[in-house]
Amino acid sequence: MEYELIRSDRKTLGAQIKDGRLIIRAPLRATKADIDRFLEKHRAWVETHLAESREKERAKAAVPRLTPEELRALADRALEVIPSSGCSMAGSPFGTSGPDGAAAAESGI
Repeated sequence: MEYELIRSDRKTLGAQIKDGRLIIRAPLRATKADIDRFLEKHRAWVETHLAESREKERAKAAVPRLTPEELRALADRALEVIPSSGCSMAGSPFGTSGPDGAAAAESGI
């Protein structure tokens, strides 16, 4: 099983799955045999979480990225829709008070 090994001044072994990769954190004095035993003991957890992480990475990669032109168009549209002056709640279903009924001035906003 392939992994990145990070040794540090710690007392226990730990496993982390990040970006579809397995990272093993080990004490400075841990031997290769210690790490191999740890991996064997936690093999099911590692395999399950690696598979989940890799699936998330694949799903994320499948989402089309917006081009700079698309981002600009969305920003322009947002400026048309979002009021540009202050933090007025006029026209909101809550009037000039927030959802809990407290006036903005009373809540310190």
